[in-house]
Amino acid sequence: MSRVLGSRFTWLGVVLWLAAGCAADERGRDGNGQGGSGNPGLSGSGGSGATGTGGFGGNGIGGAGQGGLGDGECAGAAKVPTTRTQPLVELVVDQSSSMNELASYSDPLAGSRWTALREALVGPSGVVTELQGDVSFGLTRYTWDGGSCPNLWSTPAALGNHGAIAADYPQDFDGDNTPTGEALDAVIDSLEARIPQLDADGVVPVILLATDGKPDSCDNPDQGESDEGVQLAEAAATRAWNAGIKLLVLWVGMPDMAVDQHLKNVVRNGSGGQNTSYVSATDTAGLKDQIRALVTGELSCLMRLEGRLDVARACGVAGSSVTIGGNPIACDPVDGYRVVDETHIEFMGAACDSLNTGATVDASFPCDVVAVL
Repeated sequence: MSRVLGSRFTWLGVVLWLAAGCAADERGRDGNGQGGSGNPGLSGSGGSGATGTGGFGGNGIGGAGQGGLGDGECAGAAKVPTTRTQPLVELVVDQSSSMNELASYSDPLAGSRWTALREALVGPSGVVTELQGDVSFGLTRYTWDGGSCPNLWSTPAALGNHGAIAADYPQDFDGDNTPTGEALDAVIDSLEARIPQLDADGVVPVILLATDGKPDSCDNPDQGESDEGVQLAEAAATRAWNAGIKLLVLWVGMPDMAVDQHLKNVVRNGSGGQNTSYVSATDTAGLKDQIRALVTGELSCLMRLEGRLDVARACGVAGSSVTIGGNPIACDPVDGYRVVDETHIEFMGAACDSLNTGATVDASFPCDVVAVL
């Protein structure tokens, strides 16, 4: 009886030994165990493998197992969603009484300066109408006709903002004076609160001032009595640039050498001394062309990535691919793309030009170079 029991225990021992040996062999044959999951990141680090204990046919104690794929890791290359950084353009429109004068004395059918400008901005083929998907437009109208100075009507900037701007941009208006400096200060105040987020998104806010007259001021509304309005407007342009806001000027009045130098000063101050040229036009077609040129000149070729790049390795690394409209783009600071930081690349030169045709951007990078967010 004891012999039978001993035999049973012997076979049980063999079975257990075989099971343990096979399991150990699975873990220790090559010393490569199943890794744990890693932490999310550019390349997830796997956990250590199980240690083999030398089973049936095994080689004794197995080596440490290789780490498994981390949660933030992938195999091969990862496609990274991209978004073009949209500029913010705040339209600051003079609503003084002179804006009711003819836009063009040689073409009375062009209507008033107000009407021509409104059509150029929010008409069926206006600049805001056509570019609202690529540009965050806002609108501030200003004058002073009694009450708190300046009188302001504002529509906050946003993408797809044509409907709101058109509704807040009347066909006809009442207006009087031109407190441009105070109006610009009020707009700068509102934009400054958004600067930290705009900086993080790589967006430089732009004020596009459309006016037809020499500015006066709230304290001195008769522009013939003092140059205070001129000084306030030029100081506001300097303040805008110092706050990180670019200022452009569109003159919608008749050529006026008395205001020419002032307008150049405003542009110079609002560009940090980089520019002294303002633009002008006296009809809807001309205004539309000039505004479009100004706005598209601000369209960014900066792309925000829904991922984090290893900046030191991302430029042209083997296995990466950046295309515009299916055409490959090299990592090239002249006519290709450059890596700006972990979450942005920027197209340069010819590549930027091709982006402005509305072509689609595709980007992918090796998994150890990018973590898709």
